Amino acid sequence: MLLTGTEAIRILDSGFDQPGGNAVFVRNYSRRTLIKGCHIHDAGTGGLCFGVSRFGAGSEDNRWPGCRGITAEKAFLHVGSDGPFPAGGG
Repeated sequence: MLLTGTEAIRILDSGFDQPGGNAVFVRNYSRRTLIKGCHIHDAGTGGLCFGVSRFGAGSEDNRWPGCRGITAEKAFLHVGSDGPFPAGGG
């Protein structure tokens, strides 16, 4: 799920099973995003990613400004047989 330039988004009690990349990628001035009670299972790249530029943090070519007010609560990242791992304070 890609959220770019969004405001007041809530992702609640959802499951992401083998998304092949980031399960939730929040970028480009997104504000007030809540990810709560989600189970992310076997994400390819990572479970949650916030405001990262594909060109690197210092690139002048394409900057994705930081996000504000992003909260992850009771989201579990489950990777193979080692998880689940709580994200955002369990």
